[in-house]
Amino acid sequence: RHKHTLKQSQSKLVQLNRTEQIFYNINSTDNDVDSISLMKVHGCIMIVTWIVIVSTGILIARYFKISFVNKKLCGEAVWFSLHRAFMSCAAVLTVLGFLFILVHNKGTWVEYQPNSKEYAHSIVGVIVVGLAFFQPFLASFRCHTDSRYRFIFKYLHGFIGITSFVLSIAAMFLAVLFTGFSFKPSSIGWGILSGWSCWIVIVFLLYEGIEIYFKSRNTGPYSADSDSGSLIVNDTVIINSLKEKIKMFLLFAHILVALALSLTLVIELGLMTFS
Repeated sequence: RHKHTLKQSQSKLVQLNRTEQIFYNINSTDNDVDSISLMKVHGCIMIVTWIVIVSTGILIARYFKISFVNKKLCGEAVWFSLHRAFMSCAAVLTVLGFLFILVHNKGTWVEYQPNSKEYAHSIVGVIVVGLAFFQPFLASFRCHTDSRYRFIFKYLHGFIGITSFVLSIAAMFLAVLFTGFSFKPSSIGWGILSGWSCWIVIVFLLYEGIEIYFKSRNTGPYSADSDSGSLIVNDTVIINSLKEKIKMFLLFAHILVALALSLTLVIELGLMTFS
């Protein structure tokens, strides 16, 4: 049995004394377009997830544990409810993005080639997906705040989160080096990723500077339960509203910058041609 491929020919007079091109259409072209679309959807999901959602969730967990003193959201500390919502959404979107690229590759792994950026991206990417998928399950088995083993969960959960976040940036840089992409070192995509890498470092340094500065000026004898978000009062409490306003302003600034950079990169990816 022979498998036939339907082709549509175009008739044209050809002069034999000069070079001519004969064009024809193959039905598989539509499949190629759909496959490229799946790759773009994968990239767009991962860009927004890890630049906007994950980074914001990390900042909230690290710097806003006592910003909403004794307030609850969905029965939990405000910072915890927000962090859980952001990270749960990130985990779902990461797995969804992975499924899109899996369909694009028809369930096969990227073929290994020496110095292949595609293969390196696939390795780093699958580690990120695995860590993102594992985090919610680890969080569901966390110890009580008073448990003597709580520190194990705290450092393990934090280590996995930061590691996956750093690897996500590496994966994005590897992606713009794909041979089929039209990205160049002078392109907008490279500039956005470089700007994002610098911005996220600056944001963390600013938050650390804020914490150190106001801690040195703090005269209020109080301590905080960093896991529950509650303020434990010893004698008197002086709430530094200026510090919280600065932190909140910086958080909104970060969200706006992250949205602007990620959306610009998404548009750049959507308009990109593949060779």
